[in-house]
Amino acid sequence: KIKMKPVNQRFTGFFNLTTPVTLYILKCTFTSPFIFISSQSHNFKYVNSYMKTLFIFSLITFSFFKLNAQRIQTENYCSAKRFSIYQSNPLTLYLFERIKLEYRFDEKNACNIAGTRYWNVNIGYQIAGEYRRYHFFTEKNEFFYYGRLGFGEQFYEDGQIKKVPFVYLTYGTGIGVHFNITNHFFLDLSGGIKFIEYDRFPLDVPFSFKYFGPAEIADFAFYFGFNL
Repeated sequence: KIKMKPVNQRFTGFFNLTTPVTLYILKCTFTSPFIFISSQSHNFKYVNSYMKTLFIFSLITFSFFKLNAQRIQTENYCSAKRFSIYQSNPLTLYLFERIKLEYRFDEKNACNIAGTRYWNVNIGYQIAGEYRRYHFFTEKNEFFYYGRLGFGEQFYEDGQIKKVPFVYLTYGTGIGVHFNITNHFFLDLSGGIKFIEYDRFPLDVPFSFKYFGPAEIADFAFYFGFNL
């Protein structure tokens, strides 16, 4: 069984007392820093639109936690069968946004599906499925290894010349650490390698796509999220 303790009254009370402040911080975090960045980009309308979507998603997430504060105090989370939502590192939002939905079958086995939307340098999308195997190394925190398989579609331009989109297959493996902050909230760090196959001659594939985008061989990721 997962070795977690219920969230106490002090933790829940903190969120109830600081709701206005927290909402203001969320607004500043997800909108203000990117107004300047997006205004310097020719993709302003795309970045601005996705920042608004992310902000709304964050508000919904926080509201869900607040409205269920009493239930969180009393519910038993010893059972590992649950869904979890992962949000990618906000610092990478200038390049892409990724959200994962994971289902934990038991204490050690889980599968998730991730949707990624790329913009600016590498415009496109990607969908990938992942299997994880977890092991506790402390009372609360877990080590895991994973295998991933997915596909995506890339859109790009070479100067003023628009080129036809192409589809690619991606797969990879790696290890990571899952920090359970509370029964519901967690941080997730991972690192590994990934490979890609596409239907284009290598010289016809953008440099940014191969070395800084979806085809980059190093696979490092940071997420924060919560268990439903």
